[in-house]
Amino acid sequence: MAARDLPPIILLLLDTAGAKHFSLYGYGRPTTPHLERLAPDAAVYRHCFSPAPWTLPSHVSLFTGLYPQEHLSNDKFTGLPEGLHTLPEILTEMGYAAVGLSSNPLISPALHFDRGFSKFYEMDTLFHGTRYLETRREYLEAKEGLKNDWEKIKFIARLMLKKGYFSYPLKKALDQLYKKHLAKTTVSTACLTRRSMRLAKKLVARFSEEGRPLFLFINLMETHENYRAPFPFNRKFGRIDSKSRSLKDYEYQYIEDARLRAELAQARSLRYDQEILFTDHLMGDFCDFLTRRGLMEKVVLIVTSDHGEAMGEHGVFGHTWSVYNEVLHIPLIVKYPKDFGVRGEFDRVTQLHDLFATLCQIADSPLPVPFSSRSLLDSPREFALAAYLDNRMWVEALSRRQESFKLWTCMQPGTALISQDLWKLIRWEDGTQELYDLNRDFYEGEDLIDRPECAEKVALLENKLKETLGGGPGTFL
Repeated sequence: MAARDLPPIILLLLDTAGAKHFSLYGYGRPTTPHLERLAPDAAVYRHCFSPAPWTLPSHVSLFTGLYPQEHLSNDKFTGLPEGLHTLPEILTEMGYAAVGLSSNPLISPALHFDRGFSKFYEMDTLFHGTRYLETRREYLEAKEGLKNDWEKIKFIARLMLKKGYFSYPLKKALDQLYKKHLAKTTVSTACLTRRSMRLAKKLVARFSEEGRPLFLFINLMETHENYRAPFPFNRKFGRIDSKSRSLKDYEYQYIEDARLRAELAQARSLRYDQEILFTDHLMGDFCDFLTRRGLMEKVVLIVTSDHGEAMGEHGVFGHTWSVYNEVLHIPLIVKYPKDFGVRGEFDRVTQLHDLFATLCQIADSPLPVPFSSRSLLDSPREFALAAYLDNRMWVEALSRRQESFKLWTCMQPGTALISQDLWKLIRWEDGTQELYDLNRDFYEGEDLIDRPECAEKVALLENKLKETLGGGPGTFL
């Protein structure tokens, strides 16, 4: 396919946005009116699952097409492993200009997620010039070895002289203010999000005018905790009592008390839904921009997420823990070019990293794709597989903060297999198993593992898990 025939690809990943809270997926509050407006011209995949319950392994799967059990990237400090051919690299080889925008500090050059991108914008910094980024990187690499503020000042002075870059201290100070007050998830991410979408428009317009095919990846942190939607979205669906307790009042993410759990869930869900509504508003604005530019019929526009967010279901809040569907079930909306003729609702089981094979196919890449990634334009996958491989980092952190910390079953490492006919087997590290019929119990309220009539289904799913992973990491056999 000639470079000029390649459709522009825009992949919008809404960090921590679970499908359970999208009105497009049946949620009670009208959180996604603009995506619902897009839906008739798009493919809406109803049963899409993340391969992992937190950011790092799910993004590695997205960029490599591999299950977490294959790439084994579960440490927040290791990032994208070396030696794996990534989606941006492949699309670049096929003629795309690959550009990344990320508001998530984990999805960053420091963790190698810029590999294959011709330009990667970290949105939690004010400045994107090469000199500033290189100087900042050199300072950050040396920072750990600097014992006090005086040594840091001397190092920066030497760096300025070496590079002839005398505006660095001022820019560094401005950047620190930006990070502290406007680009910190514990304050608000609205500034980052709006800035990301403005930059996305500029990039799309520029590459469109130049006639160059663009692959644009955007990670938005708006739907990630701490939920603080800007006005007027923070007034939608009701008001939060300023005295209401937050999860920060508690030491970890499992709340045993049912009454307290319900109180926290109500307050957190409201704020979370407001963030989804704000993000949906920006999605609508971006779609209008693409329409005005005459690109809507040509573009591959993808809206998805890396994982969802638990709101007290099964006792758990947040993510990283568990492989239940409130964390694994994610939205996947793909607006294909008009001449593809692909639109409507699809009930087939899909996964986030199926986008790897799909985009390779669209770009007409001759490279083989791993069996773990199935193109959305081909026959459906037989099953979905997700894993939470390693909880040591989180357990150690929480154990230091609270002596009475207790590890509940669903906070263990675990593997989930979901069949095409929507049965789900969970196997935890201690050997505990759970079985759910997602056709009538999608968010796993009734465990059927001990039902005699389900024994054959359990055996079938166990065999499929063993056959797929061969007793390797994440099977817990």
